[in-house]
Amino acid sequence: MHRYSQIGGPTTVACTNLSVDLTPGFAVIALSSVPTPSIQTSHELLLTTVGRAYATEMKAWKQGKWLLCKPNTLGKAPMLLEPIRAVIRVRTTEPGFSVWALDANGRPTAGVPSRYDNGTLTFEVGAHQTMYYRIGR
Repeated sequence: MHRYSQIGGPTTVACTNLSVDLTPGFAVIALSSVPTPSIQTSHELLLTTVGRAYATEMKAWKQGKWLLCKPNTLGKAPMLLEPIRAVIRVRTTEPGFSVWALDANGRPTAGVPSRYDNGTLTFEVGAHQTMYYRIGR
């Protein structure tokens, strides 16, 4: 299931098994079940939170609704990512889940505090300098 929303102020965007309390700004948030097709019954989930992203030394300008840059001004690594700050709620039948921030190679870098209550796992993103989070055992 997909849900798209334009964020103009603090708002909640909700789908069947995911709810996001997001501050204003641009964000794409995706929740994927890894081994099974069902988010609610999966034993492992991947949350991806992406905002504005630019290459280091990228030179760009806005023209109407488009961001333009010349071929020799595309910049270089590393990518500079705008942090997404949000409260995430995932409906799951798994009360023993933990949440980890992942690096760009998928390795855990830090545990993310979370709580499970009445079928919902709740945690905050945005403080771990990543766009990837693993939810599971």
